[in-house]
Amino acid sequence: MPTQRKIGSSILIILLTITVTTFAQNPSTLQQDSPLLYPSPKVLKKLPADVTLSVPLNILVSKNEEPLIGLKVLSTEMYERFEAANNVQIVDNFDPAAENVIMLILNQNAQHDKLLKKMDITLPDKDTDGVFALSTQANRIVITAKDPAGLLYGVYDLLQLARLDSNTIKVPGVEIQDWPTLKMRGYMFETSQSLGVQKIDYYYKLLDRLAQARINTVFPNVSDGTWFCMQMPSRPELSQPRSFRGQAVTNFHPFSEQQLRDLIAYGNQRGIEFIPMIQSIGHARFYTDVYPELADPCSVQGVESSLDPFNPGTERLLDDIYGFCAKIYSSPYMHVAGDEVYNLGNSQGARHAYQAAGEAAKDFTIYEWAYKHQIETITRLLKKYGKKQIIKTDVFLKHPRIVNIITKDLLLDMNNHYSPQINIRDPRFFVGKGFKMIGCPAIVASGALVMPSTANIANVTQWTKIIQDLSLVGSRLCLWNPERILDDACWSSITYSGSLFWEGTPESKKGGTFDHNRFFDAYTKFNFGLDPTTGVPQALQTVQNNAPSRKAMIRLLLINNPDDFHKAVRDQFTDKQIKNYAEKVNDPTGRTTIKSRNSVIGYINKLNTEVPPAVQTLQKYRKMVKNNLQEYDGLLLVARIEQFLGKVGKLHIEKKNWPLDEQTKKAVREIAAETDQLLADILKARDHWRYEDNPARAGKRQGWERRDQNRSEWLLRYFFEFKKMLTQIAYIQQ
Repeated sequence: MPTQRKIGSSILIILLTITVTTFAQNPSTLQQDSPLLYPSPKVLKKLPADVTLSVPLNILVSKNEEPLIGLKVLSTEMYERFEAANNVQIVDNFDPAAENVIMLILNQNAQHDKLLKKMDITLPDKDTDGVFALSTQANRIVITAKDPAGLLYGVYDLLQLARLDSNTIKVPGVEIQDWPTLKMRGYMFETSQSLGVQKIDYYYKLLDRLAQARINTVFPNVSDGTWFCMQMPSRPELSQPRSFRGQAVTNFHPFSEQQLRDLIAYGNQRGIEFIPMIQSIGHARFYTDVYPELADPCSVQGVESSLDPFNPGTERLLDDIYGFCAKIYSSPYMHVAGDEVYNLGNSQGARHAYQAAGEAAKDFTIYEWAYKHQIETITRLLKKYGKKQIIKTDVFLKHPRIVNIITKDLLLDMNNHYSPQINIRDPRFFVGKGFKMIGCPAIVASGALVMPSTANIANVTQWTKIIQDLSLVGSRLCLWNPERILDDACWSSITYSGSLFWEGTPESKKGGTFDHNRFFDAYTKFNFGLDPTTGVPQALQTVQNNAPSRKAMIRLLLINNPDDFHKAVRDQFTDKQIKNYAEKVNDPTGRTTIKSRNSVIGYINKLNTEVPPAVQTLQKYRKMVKNNLQEYDGLLLVARIEQFLGKVGKLHIEKKNWPLDEQTKKAVREIAAETDQLLADILKARDHWRYEDNPARAGKRQGWERRDQNRSEWLLRYFFEFKKMLTQIAYIQQ
């Protein structure tokens, strides 16, 4: 028996070692010598001869198609990346024998069908958006698609393939056919809590990057329990500055109608549909602060308010909002949220309606009846504007009887609390009831401070698998951190997720082509202009694998009582004390989660072993970065923060008694100096995308405070507090 236990323990250690030292080692489905692209195409055939184009480039487009966004991106990027001037020619007909040209062909007529057949180019016969074909042969390049978005995706592939060689553009000979695995590849950005802080330029840059990542739907969170981010002429009071949780907020700048229209038009040109997310049941504090009579009576003193479904004013309020949004957003859907509704059905109107329902309501609680009533009201209002609703499922899971009495004409949105481990039972339950669904992973949730980690990627991967397996409509990727600071550090993870949605995961029974290592190689090559053999792709993976959680930051930086810390270390941080190791290091598939028994000691040792070489690699190649230096610096800053955490943790673990010896005093002084430098760099990174309306705020610790101070500009607070703690310790003085 002891021998068996020893063998079993050894196997477990081996499995855990494999888990913590790998991200996702899926074998590539492409030939080893295939060109690096992200996303990897479904079909890629390498041809023997390269295509060489002289500069200026000759770009041909069909008549009436000159405004194509693909043409604009191709023309602009070719010049910015290679200084390759281009000559755009508008033609009535394409010549199949033409050479030294790039043809952009929207295949929307029989004439183009014949042309492609002559050039032996096949456009995939797929009934979805974004389908395209790219052919680089016979000394010409042809990109063809059924819609502008597909043409743009083909252009992005071409840009990844192109290289400058002796004042000519060279492209490897390839035939590519590609189409998406997930129909809806969605992304939600948090507009409502960053207005007046985030520059408007940020959203345009974000849309560019989302299009490059093949995201085709965005969900701007235009309202939540804090703010209403649109200026509505009929209800100007909703978007006025106000007191929030005891503090006056004056620097709040909601979108004007024209700003929204411009932003939506910009996204639409890139194949991105906008679906507004409008709180319509719970998370209604911003409504009830203005209209207290609309609140459910039992929710006024709670964490969040709920609207009273039986107050006629609630229906009038939502009708005004839906009507305003219907003029701006062309999508057939509106997302009505509907989550975290803690109190409902407590008003006199609710009780009267419940009693009047008699037999129809006898098998349901008054809460369930009130929730059903609000869904029916929303459905009726949206139908008036030709819209359908998307609604979250957490209430349905807690009260499954509601599911049996609501219309199936809904699109359900399930998040499963953003855990790496997702039980397919819940989405399967709704599919079995006849509902259409989208899955909602989170690339950033409240526990992720600096950038997404393996736990976030595991959640995205598992949801992609479920969406494929159950043939769901698609995804809504969340970035749920309104006080984000290092926005640039998120681009790679957003692009990673978009590529995963496009390709599909091989873990699905329906198959997919996504390969983790290949993605990082391709991303390093195109996005930063660096050779993948430099070690940068592995460094980026190390940064992501070790990205610190909020709990890790609390434990390692905000240590006000050294004796408590050492006691916790001796006890190895039991499950109740900290779960950061379980949260930070997961099998990326989500199938196996490291338990927290190894605790923070293993986490600190891992940081000190893996991160310093990654920091050294990123610093070594920084001067060679050709593109997106700001993003590269953001990732390098994250790596430095991780390295800093390792130093701090090691210092605390190695020293048993306080006060410390002279050697440790020196180490603490060095950490104090590094804290100052990191603070300055974090502020600089934050200000890159912030404070357009009030530049005087840049470089300062500002922003409205929450009662829970752990959620107020998290990262900055930690470093400010840690610096304050260090300056209060006498032994760090010279």
